[in-house]
Order: sequence, then structure tokens, then C-alpha cells
Amino acid sequence: MTREREESDKISSNVTVNGRRTSLRLEREFWDGLYKIARDKKTSVNELVSHVDKLRSRQLTAAVRGFVLDYFRDNQ
Repeated sequence: MTREREESDKISSNVTVNGRRTSLRLEREFWDGLYKIARDKKTSVNELVSHVDKLRSRQLTAAVRGFVLDYFRDNQ
């Protein structure tokens, strides 16, 4: 996965979601959260985002943010 710093506070990163490559722009805190969740679940960020993609009912970026927030709220 490749990270590139944008002028804004968001970071663009390429991920492979269910076999297709795409780019996500998230704030650093959400990327950090995704990496922590992936470590906790012993999986990759790509697999984690693929899981979110299968469950989502909204834009992928919004779904990923919601997933990260829910994870940490539920696992305090």
C-alpha cells in the first residue's frame, strides 16, 4: 500500500478492495485506526477494507470512517 501526503489533512493511499485497486483519502487518525484494527484482527488493511466494502450502504470512505469509529467505541 502506498501513502501520499496531500496538501489537506487527508492522506491518499492505494488499497486493493475485493480484487480491485482503488484509492482512499482519510485523515491520519483513521489510517492509524485501520492499521491498529488490522493488527488486532491479524489481517491486512486491504482485507479489512474489503470486509467494510461488502457491508457498506454508503460511500466507501464514509463507511471506513464509520467502521473505525464503531470499532473503538465498542472496544473501549
